[in-house]
Amino acid sequence: MKRSSLPRSAGPKRKTRLRARKADPAKECKWLCRRLVVELRDQNTCQRCGASSERSQIHWAHVKNRGAKSLVCAPWASLALCAGCHFWFDAHKGSITNPGDGMKWWIEKFPERAVRLSFWNHQRNRPKINYSIEKLWLEQELAQYGIPLPAAPKKRYA
Repeated sequence: MKRSSLPRSAGPKRKTRLRARKADPAKECKWLCRRLVVELRDQNTCQRCGASSERSQIHWAHVKNRGAKSLVCAPWASLALCAGCHFWFDAHKGSITNPGDGMKWWIEKFPERAVRLSFWNHQRNRPKINYSIEKLWLEQELAQYGIPLPAAPKKRYA
């Protein structure tokens, strides 16, 4: 179908300006924790099979599911796994009290982290996370590696 030679209208004009969204400290905290755990501490290497980021995609895996909000940004409760090992780990995780093969492997490989998770499981009143404070702590941890903080992920507009 051929278009007419008449000029096209630009459409209705926007009456309100686009505004930048406020930075979400929870997202920034998660991004910093992923950088600390996967890229720096675990050096983009799967902790189970040893695959590097050149051979496969490396994921940021959580020992407890992400519903445990107070553990999402805890570096001791997460690790770097390749896609295949992450799928295996999640499928065979079980729990700290009734561990499956995945959790048994994690407890053997990281016994000091397992002790912290056991302590966390027995806490009754877990404090609510202040993501701003978590973010400051993670930035200090990253500074210990001597790596400058890169720009945070680009902010989207409303």
